[in-house]
Amino acid sequence: MSDATTAGKPSYAPVIGLIVLAYVLATSITERICVALVLVVQIGTVWYVLRLASIRPHLRRAATGVFVLALVSAGWAVASPTNCLVGLTFLAGCVLYAMAPLVIVADVARRAADKELLLGALAAYLMLGLAFGFAY
Repeated sequence: MSDATTAGKPSYAPVIGLIVLAYVLATSITERICVALVLVVQIGTVWYVLRLASIRPHLRRAATGVFVLALVSAGWAVASPTNCLVGLTFLAGCVLYAMAPLVIVADVARRAADKELLLGALAAYLMLGLAFGFAY
């Protein structure tokens, strides 16, 4: 079995850490301004996943568009905190977290059975669950 981290490639382990951080922030914050912080962590997580999985350029451009919309909605939620904007911010997070598992599964499907395959599958499972959680 090969180990992707020994070859100098990035690992899915930080993705799981970022997912846990996003979950802890989302469940423990009470102020509306912190919603933007949750979204920034989500954007960072998905950005790392997309770089790790080496997606195609047209998908990367589409993801960049979603990132920009998510950042705009987070900034808008900070400037004008209304219930609609907070809902749009969580919707942007839901879209980001629903997109990432597809990319992870496509990446781990090309790998041999190793630690990275297990970490990638776990990350995809957690992200999909959080996508439904943010949609609720």
